[in-house]
Amino acid sequence: MNSSLDIFDKISRKAIDSLLYAIVVDQNGIITCMSDSYLNLLKKKREEVLGRHVYEVIPNSKLPRVLKTGKEELGELFEMIDGSIFVCNRIPIYEEGSLQGVISTATCCDLKEIEVLRMKIKNLERENRYFRNQLNEIQDWNFEQKCIVGHSEPIQRIKDAVQKIAPFDLPVLITGETGTGKEMIANSIHYLSKRREKKFIKINCAAIPHGLLESELFGYEGGAFSGALKSGKIGKFELAEGGSILLDEIGEMPLELQSKLLRVLQEHKIERIGGAKTIHIDVRVICITNCDLKTMIDEKRFRADLYYRINTVELHVPSLRERISDIPELCAHFIEKSNVNLGVQVCGVAEDVLASFMQSPWRGNIRELENTLERGCAMARTGAIQKEHLTFVGMKNIEPAQETIPAQSLTTKRENLEREEILKTLTMTAGNKSRAAKILGMDRSVLYGKIVKYRIQTEK
Repeated sequence: MNSSLDIFDKISRKAIDSLLYAIVVDQNGIITCMSDSYLNLLKKKREEVLGRHVYEVIPNSKLPRVLKTGKEELGELFEMIDGSIFVCNRIPIYEEGSLQGVISTATCCDLKEIEVLRMKIKNLERENRYFRNQLNEIQDWNFEQKCIVGHSEPIQRIKDAVQKIAPFDLPVLITGETGTGKEMIANSIHYLSKRREKKFIKINCAAIPHGLLESELFGYEGGAFSGALKSGKIGKFELAEGGSILLDEIGEMPLELQSKLLRVLQEHKIERIGGAKTIHIDVRVICITNCDLKTMIDEKRFRADLYYRINTVELHVPSLRERISDIPELCAHFIEKSNVNLGVQVCGVAEDVLASFMQSPWRGNIRELENTLERGCAMARTGAIQKEHLTFVGMKNIEPAQETIPAQSLTTKRENLEREEILKTLTMTAGNKSRAAKILGMDRSVLYGKIVKYRIQTEK
């Protein structure tokens, strides 16, 4: 039995020696075998390399990487110690599913041929960049067309403004009521800008506790405060480097943090919490709010200097009541979307339903319309949405408003309507907050924050 193993071992070693440059390491990276040609190249004797870690003999070896990943690497270029270039194959050795080591073989190649291939690859990369830019232009146009639905005069003005300001790195403030599609406008600005291939980082200032918002935006150094990661943490501004950052619900940002944001906008520099180093950033800032910031300035809840800095360009998104003529097109868009998401085949809305839609106050704006249509599609499944498909949400949602709304501040009206919509949705979902958040089109953490804010009682 042992003699058979010895014979097999000798055959294996002879096979490895017959290869041009071959090396075998065990699971710990220890060299167990090396071909004669490799030994000659290294000017080493066999006893000088066997039993040593591969890094000690070949400092730039990639075999430990294969030991770590367990994945083969085929056809990779590798520079030997004499400067010659070889094509390497590194293959992990498994026994009964357990990684036992790696074998690597190298083949000499023609440098002139490599140079020819390199030039071909460069040409292909150049062509790829050209066609990718062409594709981006087409995609950007399509994105803008699909993102901002409607052709009424108010929405057309927004489209024209977005097209004009998107190429310039100006701060943008997007205002409007809840549910008007402000984030979609922000998306359009980023994807129509020269920063489209970089990251678009979004953060909701109302969804994060005030004490944590600064570290989320600017990051922190290791050990900066109790509970901080030892390695520190990169902030959203650094993550967005070269791209854009969206500060949603900017009106909810605490005053002490507003001054720090103002400095970032003025100097394009940040400092991590607990850090002494100033970090230069190249980020376009887009802000969203449904608050009346001018009133907040009067009430000393928002800095006037920050307001004038973030609204270099201000876009006010019209309410659905101001663009009633877009409702038929919006219905078609949301029904098509619901058909895909729900797997149904709804073809439109009945004439009497559309007539009610055209007269409804739509206090929740486009978000309310979309949610109503989604529920209607779920009930109808096929054909057109009829009034009976909407009774479960209450026909009062799509009937003209009869009562006169008492005079209230814009903020109070918004909060009352928002609280009513959250209560209605939680009732419909039997208190399921995850489903309610999805229907309302908001992150679950944002919904939790609003439940606390509006003191809404929910079942545990």
